[in-house]
Amino acid sequence: MYFRKVIPVLRPQELKRDFPDFSGGVGTPYIVFNSSTGERWLLFTGWRDPVGLKREGAVIPIEKDLTVDVDRIKKILPSGMIPGTYTMNAVRGLYNPVREEFIVTVTQDSEAYVFWFDSNWNRLGFKRILEGVGDHGVPFKPIGAYGYLHDAVAAIPSGEKIKLLSIRDVDDYEKIKVEDYGIAAWHGSGNDVLDLLLMPRISVITESDEFGKWVLKMFMGPPLSDVKGLDPDGGIPVIGLLEGDILPNLMVDDVFTQIGHPHYTTEPDGYPKILFSSFRDTWSTRRDTGREGYVHEIYAVYVDNSIFDSRSYGVLKDRVFVQTQREPPGKWYWTGSARKALLIHSGAKHDKVLVEVLENASLINPEDCIVTRLEMPEGCGKIALDEPGPFIRVKSIKPAEGSLWLILNY
Repeated sequence: MYFRKVIPVLRPQELKRDFPDFSGGVGTPYIVFNSSTGERWLLFTGWRDPVGLKREGAVIPIEKDLTVDVDRIKKILPSGMIPGTYTMNAVRGLYNPVREEFIVTVTQDSEAYVFWFDSNWNRLGFKRILEGVGDHGVPFKPIGAYGYLHDAVAAIPSGEKIKLLSIRDVDDYEKIKVEDYGIAAWHGSGNDVLDLLLMPRISVITESDEFGKWVLKMFMGPPLSDVKGLDPDGGIPVIGLLEGDILPNLMVDDVFTQIGHPHYTTEPDGYPKILFSSFRDTWSTRRDTGREGYVHEIYAVYVDNSIFDSRSYGVLKDRVFVQTQREPPGKWYWTGSARKALLIHSGAKHDKVLVEVLENASLINPEDCIVTRLEMPEGCGKIALDEPGPFIRVKSIKPAEGSLWLILNY
């Protein structure tokens, strides 16, 4: 009924009279459900500044038909609260029903913060958790008990890379700390505002700079049922994410010009959807500023399970080795129903290359794997592996030069 339907949620052009502070743009949408009261809140950023630098974090109630009550917009992260040039530029959050508090992450300039609010969105405290980051936000998902009480998994981009993090004690601003789980994917000209998912499978949806446009991409990971966790220090295997083109599964068109700021959710109406921002005016310069436009708008597109089905992408890929720029190969990738795995060696002389490939049925017992040593013929640079196992890992490459791509065909 709703599949691929696109709905406008919040447009700054319609806020000029009722809420002029956000008449310049709105972005980074994220729906937060207060399970204690049943209220759904749209967490987002807004600004009046035509250059889009003085952004502010806000919330607004959102109904099941995706309508919002503009009269109830509440600024929770005003510009200037923390001194900066590019303020409060991306927000992500959730509700903690145990302590009846909202937890919100935000990036500003080159830093990331966590804020805690009471159930009425009154600020309780905040803490800086990261430095040297961009304007991408820090999406996070709590894990729960059974070894991970108080902890959350998070994701951030770093140029071409996607990194996974652990946020320990995310519910406590006295104890909170961040641990780096390393690079999970390496693809794209530049990845930025993103969303992290643990269900229905471990994945990241990100905006990526491709073809001179911001578009959405999927980084696909394994189902939770085959992974013990994401803590490499605890002896748990390190996973990788495979990049795929999600746009054909969304069927949005060029009327939006560029799209980014993705957020996957089933709220507030129970139907799966991706909220996103349209950058409709970013291809031309304004006469008043001499810069590109920043009038972002928030929309929702309804989706189905095809966005989590590797077969709907045709091809998934990642660079498993980039010379001098990342740790040695060794991540486990979920292949799903792949018909063929290709290893392509590029950016170096195609001398004889030896590759060690591990295959496994699950990561619950990663040691129960088979190892195949493969040789790329001189001058070829490509190896094909038919019907790979559900999980595959490239453990070593000799010589360690150039880039090694893993490409899965479905």
